[in-house]
Amino acid sequence: MELNGRVEKIAPEIYINGVKAAPDDNIPDRASVTTALQVKASDVLAAAGITFGASAQERDIIITINGEPRVLKQRNYMLKANGVDITPGYTVKNFDKLEYADKPSFYRIRDLFNGPVNSSITVTINGKPYEIESDRFEITMNGKRAGGDEFIINGASIEIKAPQEPVILSSIFKNYPIDTGRLKGKMLDLRLNGEKAGYTTPVKNGDSIEIRFV
Repeated sequence: MELNGRVEKIAPEIYINGVKAAPDDNIPDRASVTTALQVKASDVLAAAGITFGASAQERDIIITINGEPRVLKQRNYMLKANGVDITPGYTVKNFDKLEYADKPSFYRIRDLFNGPVNSSITVTINGKPYEIESDRFEITMNGKRAGGDEFIINGASIEIKAPQEPVILSSIFKNYPIDTGRLKGKMLDLRLNGEKAGYTTPVKNGDSIEIRFV
């Protein structure tokens, strides 16, 4: 197992005739010797010189998602296994990667999802492929539009819906900026799959876009 990128080795517990033994205990003749390896995250931290005491605190953050209540744990430390929040009592498995930091952990909107908040479509612009970011969800927090990086506040009312609006052609200009110097005295001629298009024309994955100055 690893802690903050460093390999940590924890020795198994040894039992003689069912009683926990120290490494230097003598083993009687015909004794039953067994081992057990039930390592908690707190054991790994202790082996690395990190102990949890009264300073380790957590509190409940109560929110609603689409009207359903949900409780999140906010702590004054960060502890994760393989990128997922865990408690000090988490049973560590071989090859787990633990992360610990003595800093408060806060939830962002994106922490509510197993995958990315945004997705992307691929289009070709003047013959070259480009990825255009699009919203997988329409998210509001307390009635206001919220992005994936916004912090969640206690008592927040969060609504998550499928996006109501498609990706439109003007979205490409974040990835394909126009040289305004070339626009002097000219106009943009936009074509989508060979047909004349406007800035608000919906765009989908695999579309071919042509941009010309006329």
